[in-house]
Amino acid sequence: MTTLELAGDLDVLSRLIAVRETAMVRPPGLHQSAIVSYMVKSLGARYGTITDPEDDDDPTTRHLYWVLGQGWEQTVKDALMASGVAGFTPDPVQVDGIWLTPDWLRRRSPIVDEMKYTTISMREGLDNPKLQKYVWQGLAYCRAYDRRVLKLHVCFACGDWKAHAFPHYRVFTLRPTPRDLDENWRRFTINAKDLQEGTV
Repeated sequence: MTTLELAGDLDVLSRLIAVRETAMVRPPGLHQSAIVSYMVKSLGARYGTITDPEDDDDPTTRHLYWVLGQGWEQTVKDALMASGVAGFTPDPVQVDGIWLTPDWLRRRSPIVDEMKYTTISMREGLDNPKLQKYVWQGLAYCRAYDRRVLKLHVCFACGDWKAHAFPHYRVFTLRPTPRDLDENWRRFTINAKDLQEGTV
């Protein structure tokens, strides 16, 4: 028997890239995700050692992370709907020149649901500074869509990277105050200005 190992089937990869690009058609302009990435990079060593799949030179890595994230997001949405939690993915909204699109808004309660797939360790939970980007993002959605509760549905693909190095599902519920939302948004607007001016 002969085994041939390929880094990735180029035909399949090209279709994968096309699917992703079609799915990611967004209004032109500055998007919240770009600001979050900028905020993480601007913190440098204070944020810890980070391997961002979006910075990987191999397009296969970037697109596979996207596929896994999309699969997790849809799975949680399906589970919410099956549990009687009605909701929807809203159209993008622009606030102070920044575009935002949350994963899920509940119809009968003031909750934003965000689904995240990550290889970051679950050991410290949201105390891990590498997970703060999810909090920043979710709080921005709460403010933009006038919601009072954020639920982060996180799939820790590698668990704690030790004895429990297998996927774990955790839900973090945050109830931010108006001050929390305003301070978080101020951070966004400051970083948006820096990003556009290229100061870091």
